[in-house]
Amino acid sequence: MSFCGSKNSARSVAEGVLKNECFVDVLNIVPHAIFVLVSVFILIVWCKSKYYDATTWVHFRGHNVRWFFSLVLIIVIGTEIAEGFMSDARDPDTVNFHVFIPPIIALIATVLTLVFYHNIEQWNSPRFLLIILAYWMSVLPIKILKGVSLYKNETSADHVRVWLTWTDVAIYAVLLTVEINLLRVQVRDLKCWSEMHISSSNTIFTKCTVVKHILVDL
Repeated sequence: MSFCGSKNSARSVAEGVLKNECFVDVLNIVPHAIFVLVSVFILIVWCKSKYYDATTWVHFRGHNVRWFFSLVLIIVIGTEIAEGFMSDARDPDTVNFHVFIPPIIALIATVLTLVFYHNIEQWNSPRFLLIILAYWMSVLPIKILKGVSLYKNETSADHVRVWLTWTDVAIYAVLLTVEINLLRVQVRDLKCWSEMHISSSNTIFTKCTVVKHILVDL
């Protein structure tokens, strides 16, 4: 018994890396595992610090969109886990951990993105959003590789795994877009407030006030 199963070709990359589904599945674990470790570390350190007691709680731009698509992603990943167990049950000779362990870790990471984001809003520290941005940017291309791997292995669209994989890709792309847009707005806001502090011009004040009122939550 091994992570990739008992088949002799399970760990072979002789036909190409993308033809080895187990290798791609292991690769998919990496960004999720790194984010879990980093986010848990930051949450523990911050919760034990003197700055933990939040005095404000802001809702960043795209708050509702983020929560909606994150919850949908959790449902999709949950379906992937169930599909993984069902696929493994069809091979009674061994346990193919690679078909259900990666989505389990992905599920933990996705839940942590919401926990982490919730705390970022409470801390009102948008700089921590860069960690979530890095997570989306790393997980999206690797998930695309998973879809390409399924194509290389001639997995047809009749398999639910194909649909689940590309649904993941679409949702990750949406969440990445939300993150980039939020950081763009935060940078614009920061620049605006900086201008207000260094100038007493009524024109700049009016412009910044208008921008502030336009940046409402979706």
